[in-house]
Parts: sequence; structure tokens; C-alpha cells
Amino acid sequence: MKKYIPAVAALSLGMAAPAHAAHYMFDVSINGITGNGTFETAGDASTSYSVITSLAGIFGGKDMVLSAPGTAPFRPSNDNKFTESGTPFTLGGLAFTAGPKLYNVYSVGSQLLTCIPGKTCSASTTFSARAVSDVAPVPEPATWAILILGFAGVGLKLRHRSTRRVTLQFA
Repeated sequence: MKKYIPAVAALSLGMAAPAHAAHYMFDVSINGITGNGTFETAGDASTSYSVITSLAGIFGGKDMVLSAPGTAPFRPSNDNKFTESGTPFTLGGLAFTAGPKLYNVYSVGSQLLTCIPGKTCSASTTFSARAVSDVAPVPEPATWAILILGFAGVGLKLRHRSTRRVTLQFA
């Protein structure tokens, strides 16, 4: 049984694939009101839509708050989704509130389709992602290997303790 443990550990490390989330910085401008911030996606957004899980930023001097997916009135099935496979990106929808208003920005490739609230948006509305960084929320396989190697070293050290010789002398 003890012979199989290293093989199983090596196999599990080899099969482990780290989960990746993406972290984006963006700029937005709606009718001359500008803002910027960051958002994160649940997974790799390079090949298909990924759900936007968090949003932090300032728009028109007010904090931006991510709206729950599906709450905006336009295309609710695509709310809070993003992919970078477009040119330069495709925003399925980013619904956020800033102060008392709800905004919902959409694009296909680099072309903006619409934004909400209602008819207050104009052709001057823009949304652009300006930087991307990958975030690995789980340790990489190399980290696990070092951790397991460390525990194995401690176990071996405890198992092979040196014996101490004690001599007793009687007076």
C-alpha cells in the first residue's frame, strides 16, 4: 500500500489544472460622464463569454456597483458577461449602478450597441478594456509539489530519529 501513495500523489499533481480568473481594468464614458475601474470574470474570457463576478470603480464621482445578472431590462440573458475574443473585446453586457441610475453597456467587437437608461445615451458612449491580468485563485501544481515534498521530508525526519545513548553511573 505504501508503494502506491507516491504514484497516486504524482498522478493527482499531473492531472491538476489551475482555475484562472481574469482581472480587467476599464474606462467608460457615457454622455461626457467618465469613469474607470476594474472587474473580474469567473473564468478565462479569451474564448467565450465569462460571467463578470465583481466590479469596482468610480463613474461620475460615484461608486460603481455591479447589478445582479439578469436585472437590467435590455438583453438580460447576457448581463454581466465579457469576452476578449472580439476586436478588441466583446461586452455581452455590463449592468452597474452609479448613484440613483442603472447603466447597461453592450458592444459587439469594438462597436457599441446600446446603453441604458433609456434614450439618455448617445453615440459618444464608449467602453474599453485597457489591461488584463490573470489571477490564479488556486495554487499551481508546482506549489502543491513543494508542499507535499516538505511534508514528506518532515515525516522522514520524524521516522528516522537518531537514538541517544544514555549511561548511568552510580556513586
